[in-house]
Amino acid sequence: MSDPLCYCDDLLRYSRWETREVMVGDVGIGGANPIRVQSMITSDTRDTAACVAEVLGLADAGCEIVRITAQTKAVAANLEQITKGVRAAGCGVPLVADIHFKPDAAMEAARWVEKVRVNPGNYVDKKKFEIREYSDAQYDEELERIRAEFTPLVERCRELGRAMRIGTNHGSLSDRIMNRYGDTPLGMVESALEFARIAREHDYHALVFSMKASNPKVMIEAYRLLVARLREAGPDWNYPVHLGVTEAGDGEDGRIKSAVGIGSLLADGIGDTIRVSLTEDAVHEVPVAEAIVRGYNEKRGWSVPLQTVGGASRPLIGEDARTVSPDWDKLEKRTSTYLPHWKIDGAVYAVTFRLGDSLPDDVFRDYQRQRTILGEKFEAVKKQAGSRNCEGELSKLKDEMAALHDAVLDAALNKGEGACQLANEEVAKLVLGGLRHFDGERYQLIAWSVMPNHVHVVVRPFEGFELREILHTWKSFTAKKVNALLGLAGGFWQEESYDHLVRDGGDFRSQVKYVLMNPVKAGVDAQWTGSIYGDCWAEVSGAGRSGNELERDAPATGGCGEGGVSGAGRSGNDLERDAPATGGCGGFEAPYDPFSYERRRSSVVDAGCCGVGGVGGSEVVRVFATRACHELLGGKLGKLGDFEPEGVYDELGVVELDPEDPAAVEAVNVREDACLVSVADGVGMEVIPAFRLLAARVDARHPVVLKDVLGEPDAGGGGNAGDALDALLVAAGNIGSLLCDGIGDSILVRGERAPGASLRLAFNILQAAGTRIFKTDYVACPSCGRTLFNLQETTQRIRAATGHLKGVRIAVMGCIVNGPGEMADADFGYVGGAPGKINLYVGKEAVEFNIPTDEAVDRLIGLIKDHGRWVDAPEPVSNDV
Repeated sequence: MSDPLCYCDDLLRYSRWETREVMVGDVGIGGANPIRVQSMITSDTRDTAACVAEVLGLADAGCEIVRITAQTKAVAANLEQITKGVRAAGCGVPLVADIHFKPDAAMEAARWVEKVRVNPGNYVDKKKFEIREYSDAQYDEELERIRAEFTPLVERCRELGRAMRIGTNHGSLSDRIMNRYGDTPLGMVESALEFARIAREHDYHALVFSMKASNPKVMIEAYRLLVARLREAGPDWNYPVHLGVTEAGDGEDGRIKSAVGIGSLLADGIGDTIRVSLTEDAVHEVPVAEAIVRGYNEKRGWSVPLQTVGGASRPLIGEDARTVSPDWDKLEKRTSTYLPHWKIDGAVYAVTFRLGDSLPDDVFRDYQRQRTILGEKFEAVKKQAGSRNCEGELSKLKDEMAALHDAVLDAALNKGEGACQLANEEVAKLVLGGLRHFDGERYQLIAWSVMPNHVHVVVRPFEGFELREILHTWKSFTAKKVNALLGLAGGFWQEESYDHLVRDGGDFRSQVKYVLMNPVKAGVDAQWTGSIYGDCWAEVSGAGRSGNELERDAPATGGCGEGGVSGAGRSGNDLERDAPATGGCGGFEAPYDPFSYERRRSSVVDAGCCGVGGVGGSEVVRVFATRACHELLGGKLGKLGDFEPEGVYDELGVVELDPEDPAAVEAVNVREDACLVSVADGVGMEVIPAFRLLAARVDARHPVVLKDVLGEPDAGGGGNAGDALDALLVAAGNIGSLLCDGIGDSILVRGERAPGASLRLAFNILQAAGTRIFKTDYVACPSCGRTLFNLQETTQRIRAATGHLKGVRIAVMGCIVNGPGEMADADFGYVGGAPGKINLYVGKEAVEFNIPTDEAVDRLIGLIKDHGRWVDAPEPVSNDV
């Protein structure tokens, strides 16, 4: 049975997926860079002055990368003039050419801009659906044709130093992909990987991926699957990821839908650059995107001086509130007879030392040779630039050294070569006593494992004590004691030892897990293995503690602590705090399938919700209000139309608990009746992981009430526009993410302090997440140089005519470049077919063609009527909320 796909280091603690850095001009994407903000101009690419002005406006607004469409080779040629105009104005913002269908346009564009975006479904691939079932030979034949057409662009980009985004759109998969994989996230991912494999054949790696869709659920699943497949493919597939919900729409709806999709993925550490696609002037996209990424960039230190960037994913708290991220500026190298060692004051080290007869000489020589090569690379990188500028590459080289140790040395050590004197209980006890002798005085002993022929330790030397001195003391003291005990003479320990400098919180957790898992992997007694995190070793050793307890104590690490040796009063919960978890998806079993949508199966609770029915089960997801909000609405209640609250949270008997408190969880689970549950305010977790943990630990029969924030908002109401935007994005990102994973039976929005606005926001989040459709839903593209009509004006006219059609989805698209699949969820489509002409769709099928724009809205209404979806607009009600 293969391991489950893993897209996220830790589902309960934020940790951004570490990718390689790809340079787009002078702007780095991925690596240790902040999450970048992009946008796209809407001007005709042939209008140089308009394009230059729009690019400069976006750059002034804070946009870091600007995309421009290039329909044909002739249009792409004008990118030369646009680039010259932008650079002449003193603006260095990188430019990206957006390519569909035309390889010759891509080849031309690569001459003038810093990056080229290609859509695999459109780039030389077929969409005629001539073949209903591809044989392997036919499939391979198509791939060869793609290779022949795509390779010249790869070679040009490599030669000119251009980056490339391989950007799959849900709506534009080729017939070959559709026939083999269907209209699915898997098809989206495989379409992109086919092109990436061709690029890699030519040693071209300046790649960025995207998996855009207009449906946030599809988009989330596609990106998760992409990252899982990249991680599965190997460490050198660590390419950056660009996020976006395509055709998100305008106004509050567009912002909410973008925050649901983009925010969900950012919360899981996925995403190195984003674009918010709004059917508005492009400059309005930038502040929304900046607001979405702000908190995540702050987690990485981009709101503080540069020297703090690249540490653990969030500040450490508690007794050991000190960083485990090395300050590379303080790095010192010492080379002994065999191995290079690195020293940084205040760092944590993972150390392995072994008995003198524990390894065959040829194995150690091979390891020494490979380790020396990596050490030389490390020194070369460090000399190329200031250490802060190359920290990401230094970290990767350190990881390669660690992987080399595991693959060569540790694998050989676990075979049990030599006399294995440490298997003797008295000897093991002596060695463990030596490790502990100066614990708390000269160093902090964090984790340990005395194996039959070697020893693993994770240790933090205190100020004034060097690792080499500590190791010498351990070896000297224990060698004398053991030789006397066994009647031996001469060298007991191998002179050399291996040390790994722990680089951040994720690495810290990984090293602790590695030490604790070593006896399990080698199949030996774990009696002499342990950690200061004393309450979750049992999960590693297979003892009787539950997976839920492990989730709480040390998510994504597999366990920590000790068996047979008493702990030091610390818990796995402390390990979460001391080193943010990045140990792998497998440590926490999510209460949902991350690659498909299915709502958590709860029971129906009759909560007396204003006469509208129960909560949970197959009931619609309810919207609650606080008592204070309810009272402030006063006389407006009953007049709010679609935005009426469906329950007063304070009066529903909701059981609030800390999901990390086993007693509180057990008290709910032993109840005979199902009850509403939620996370208590003030718990030490962020919203998304807190509710994930709650859903995992509390019996599924108990319906969950989601909150956007875990604390009361500031007193008062109103607030400025910035406050309102932040409240909207936080609520949509937190609640929307959970809804898209199938968690939540009702929701409560408190971050937006205006009572009516909070209710409107709550209902609109349900709509954007596809959880509860209560009004007309629009899929509207943001416009670009390909758009064949005034998209903003047209969208508003269609809204005015159809906004009362509850449950009807309408796509409004400037062209069909992203493919009819973007309308997969839409009932009707209004699409630019030619200048001044509109094509109308039912689902993904075009049914009327070349309709003059002045007739098209009326013809759309007629089409809706013909399909029995039209109702007359009701009398207006007060939606003054």
